[in-house]
Amino acid sequence: MLLEIVNKITIEITKEKEERLKKRIEDCVKYCLNQDNFEINFEDKYPIYFGGKEVEKGVFVNLEVYNRKQNKEKYMNLKEEIRKIYLEELEILEERVFVQFYDCEK
Repeated sequence: MLLEIVNKITIEITKEKEERLKKRIEDCVKYCLNQDNFEINFEDKYPIYFGGKEVEKGVFVNLEVYNRKQNKEKYMNLKEEIRKIYLEELEILEERVFVQFYDCEK
């Protein structure tokens, strides 16, 4: 079960773009996981470093999940769909969309 998605983006985004991303990610979660009860947050102008160098245009997405092992394939599909959304909406290359799963105990 997905509990929360935290999106930390290196560039500034407008409120309208944030709402569009939120809607698309929510739709994606509904499609991939058949779930609509979770928290989603955005933080823009967030510095990200990869290999010791600052990433100019990228995003770090942390998905806090409970009991992911039972649905691992669904979560991997969700990861790929989130990468596509950021490519389409903000032109962030898929290799600069860093997705991390945090498996937690409820």
